[in-house]
Amino acid sequence: MVTGGLSSGSVTAGRATGDETAARRRFEATLAGRPDDEGARLGLAGVLLRTGDPSAALGQATKALDTNPASADGEYLAGLALKALGRYDEAIGALGRAAQKKPGNFEAILEMGVVLRLATLPEQALTCFAAAHKLRPGSPELFYYGGHALYDLGQVDEALASYRAAIRLRPDYLEAHQILNNLLWEHQRSDDFLASYREALEAMPGSVALYARYSQYLSHVGRMEEAGAVLTEGRARCGAQPVLTHALARLRTEAGDWEEATALFGEALAGLPGDCSLMMDYCRALIVHGDYDKALGLAGEVRGLIPDDQQNLAYFWLCKRLLGDRETARRLYDYDTLVRPFEIDCPPGYRDMAEFNRALGARLRDLHRTINQPLDQSVRRGTQTHGLLFDSEEPLIKAIRAEISKAVQAYIADMPVDADHPLFRRKSGNFLYSGSWSVLLGPGGHHTNHVHDIGWISSAYYVDVPDDLDDDAHEGWIKFGESDLGLGGREEIGRLIRPRAGTLVLFPSYMYHGTVPIKTTQPRMTIAFDVVPGDVVPA
Repeated sequence: MVTGGLSSGSVTAGRATGDETAARRRFEATLAGRPDDEGARLGLAGVLLRTGDPSAALGQATKALDTNPASADGEYLAGLALKALGRYDEAIGALGRAAQKKPGNFEAILEMGVVLRLATLPEQALTCFAAAHKLRPGSPELFYYGGHALYDLGQVDEALASYRAAIRLRPDYLEAHQILNNLLWEHQRSDDFLASYREALEAMPGSVALYARYSQYLSHVGRMEEAGAVLTEGRARCGAQPVLTHALARLRTEAGDWEEATALFGEALAGLPGDCSLMMDYCRALIVHGDYDKALGLAGEVRGLIPDDQQNLAYFWLCKRLLGDRETARRLYDYDTLVRPFEIDCPPGYRDMAEFNRALGARLRDLHRTINQPLDQSVRRGTQTHGLLFDSEEPLIKAIRAEISKAVQAYIADMPVDADHPLFRRKSGNFLYSGSWSVLLGPGGHHTNHVHDIGWISSAYYVDVPDDLDDDAHEGWIKFGESDLGLGGREEIGRLIRPRAGTLVLFPSYMYHGTVPIKTTQPRMTIAFDVVPGDVVPA
């Protein structure tokens, strides 16, 4: 998966779960009989927000406000939905009304700070967090989101200190651990890397979540023996908790110990029936092992619960292809139709795209502040910007976003109407940028094969491309169809596209893609983003 860096807020679009799906059905059933039930209406809005449908969430919050104009919670949820839709001025207004209707409304003031930071106003965000601090001085969230604003201001040490303060207040604050250690890694602060997990476990030795996440990050950086030791310790202290058993099953799969991995996955599923993340990890392991029928069954079960999960769709496609169902596989991965290059028009005020991209590239380089590649993304030997790039008020970024939006609209407009196709069935006249970032690759740089698990349409826009690529070796080319499962002779590369400055490539988020490593010393710079259906076409 690829995302754009620092978290955008406390309620964000994300992967649905079976529990969320069940909750949505309960709220909808209640409202069918009692349409004026404010609690059910707001509960449904919350579920819609958490599962990535802010447009529908805004509609539900608005209906709740129509029923009860004095509802502070209605204003608050409307503000969160407007934030997710990128309508920051309106979100600030709704959150301000929530604070007025409910004096001392800490959550509304906190979220207002979050939105101000997203609106590229980090100084005002810090002022808002200071006001919230007076209401709840010991809130770890204030230090977490304050760290984001400090980092935006270039105050790296202060940001790291703020994340550490959040963790001291809440040792099992997993998001704070994640961003702290990601930044330590990217800024080559190796002495402190992952130390927060061990310190937190001393304060909370019974935290199953900490053991699981700590082991996951150790495995990310290849410290597999330590990862196993952490899980062994966790199981000794906390018992054979399903979450730890799941983590150990993943680790045993990576080590090639299939017999033990199978037993562990079965044990974990007995304790966590219907857990979609667990089922997808088991599905992945089954594909590697060659049990495609059983893997397909799991992928189908997950698809029934969360039909738009792009990683699961990729596993479903792999199973169909490996089982020989060529028609279904081709329909999902129609490389000629679904992978589309576009030549972007030159924004006004520039002689040609070469001149514009030179200016854009110079500005983007200023945003590449880190040294190392991101810890948990697809980038290798390169850097990635933090935050939501397309939220920037920088004129060059706004200009390229406007031109890119035209291509996205054309891609969507050309989709057929097909309720049974995972890409086409979501066709909408409007869309949102759910993530946007820039990647700068150095010598040997590349992207590992991956999908964008909570997207719909994904992308690569080429800002700067080396002029000495070895085309015979496809150096720096983007490739489609080869998975990240290491299947050897079972893999396929369905299409390769040579990068060219000024070209945008669009494709389904569930389609495996990566790049061939570059050998040249010249940099390769891109902008990438994810698009989801929404009620506002980005300008």
